[in-house]
Amino acid sequence: MTAIYIGVMTGTSMDGVDIAAASFDPLQLHAALTLEFDPQLRDELMALTLPGDNEIDRMGQADAALAKMIGHGINRLIEENNLDCSRIKAIGSHGQTIRHRPEHGFTLQIGDPNIITEITQIPVISDFRRRDMAAGGQGAPLVPAFHQALFQHSDIHRVILNLGGIANVSLLTAGDPQSVCGFDTGPANILMDAWCHRYTGQPYDENGNWAAYGAPIRSLLDRLQAHDFFAKEPPKSTGREDFNLEWLDEQISDWRSALEYDELEDTPENVQATLLKLTTRAIKKAIYRSGMDTGEVYVCGGGAYNSGLMDALRSLLNCPVIPTSERGLPVQWVEAMAFAWLAQAHAALDAAVAARAPNERISYYAFTATPKAKTLELFGRRPKPNMPSSDDNKPEPFHVYTMRQAIEEGFILDVLKNYTSYRLAYKLAMDSEEADKEVDSKRAKRRRVCSPPESTPAFFFQVSAGKPMPLSTFLIWVSIL
Repeated sequence: MTAIYIGVMTGTSMDGVDIAAASFDPLQLHAALTLEFDPQLRDELMALTLPGDNEIDRMGQADAALAKMIGHGINRLIEENNLDCSRIKAIGSHGQTIRHRPEHGFTLQIGDPNIITEITQIPVISDFRRRDMAAGGQGAPLVPAFHQALFQHSDIHRVILNLGGIANVSLLTAGDPQSVCGFDTGPANILMDAWCHRYTGQPYDENGNWAAYGAPIRSLLDRLQAHDFFAKEPPKSTGREDFNLEWLDEQISDWRSALEYDELEDTPENVQATLLKLTTRAIKKAIYRSGMDTGEVYVCGGGAYNSGLMDALRSLLNCPVIPTSERGLPVQWVEAMAFAWLAQAHAALDAAVAARAPNERISYYAFTATPKAKTLELFGRRPKPNMPSSDDNKPEPFHVYTMRQAIEEGFILDVLKNYTSYRLAYKLAMDSEEADKEVDSKRAKRRRVCSPPESTPAFFFQVSAGKPMPLSTFLIWVSIL
């Protein structure tokens, strides 16, 4: 029976919580649901993205409220779609990012996984961003591995473009699974939605219709593109901390104060058109600099529904721009499905680790004739077991079975058994009392033999790195004392 995993995603746009139940062998979307934020909770989450008063208490309350919302939403998804709970193995929850500062080494997501687990009685895997940063990443984007699993092609370069609040790309080089990478390109819906809501009262610019009434303002566009983020080299990530309505207002105010400011250009729809242009330019730059402009671009996220934005991308890029829905992945659910996939991958890793864990009913032994440091490290016993390994507490073998003991017990052939040493062979060959006579040392030094008599049995054995060396490889000089 195919296992089901549930993915939960709430992004920078904060336009709702996406929940998707999926399986991956084969790929199948079983059910999906979007939860709308309570306006008060959304306002609080938005406020927490910027410094404010009493942040810790407010964050704690929002953390619990969001988790309850997600937990009950998952139960609703299961009930409304009659999902078999016995098949649901884990939940992958991204959480709501309220602060993302990779330049300072931290990121913070809320939506307590413990509360979600208690409400759903399903294990929750979370904190993906902080784990990625701990491993040296940017904490975002987190989905290139999922994109690679579904979209990698042996002959065609592919770019997976997610148009959420922030735009990000996954670059999949044809036939090279080791070179996959992903990074944020800059703002997408985050600025356009905020500007649209301020002047039209609508949560977003449907199909880019409002932006179509305007024209990009070149001087304002240049000012917006001067943001430090656009000059950074990938890998990089950003968020609401960098791009928000307050920052946009400051830029427009500075632009209006500049000499090149043209009052006739200063209309809300022209600013909206400029924001759309800002998004598409940054995406074009990322794709062209990667050398992936000869391939295919697959688009997901809320921005894929903006036909004006999609048309602008097609006019800028010399490659097909295709919604992921044409490959069987609805654009709205790709991100949530990605976290279901990450939950599956994490669960599979846990299972592999658990399978390798020690078992009280199993004893492990290692036998070696030449114990190396790694062998002793893995199987040796420290004299002080409760203390870490050190120069005074090195792992030691559990038991030593010597070669002499092995020979005596018949497990190893005694190769020296039928050979005679040089000293004894010489004595036997001389067969006279001369062999036992003492000779003056000065006289002995003058007499040297280059080789033993032809009739003398000879044996020479040298050990180097534990290997017997054949007699034929050596020129042997014997000094007779």
